[in-house]
Amino acid sequence: GVNWEFGVRGAWVLAPSRFGAHNWEFIGMRSALKALEALSVWGGGSVDGGRVLFAGHSMGGHGAWVISSHFPDLAIGVA
Repeated sequence: GVNWEFGVRGAWVLAPSRFGAHNWEFIGMRSALKALEALSVWGGGSVDGGRVLFAGHSMGGHGAWVISSHFPDLAIGVA
């Protein structure tokens, strides 16, 4: 067999969603930040919630821009 590995060692992928148009400004942003907080707790210290690469496509790109612009201290980059 072939061994397949997804992602990058030591990195996590968190893919929150939002509901409704332009919802990244309100509950969608809070939901994404709570998911990041939960991942940090669940990871038992192996997840650094202060080093986030925000990325998205279409409305996800809008969400990445909105969240990273409101919390620039979390972002190491935006794509």
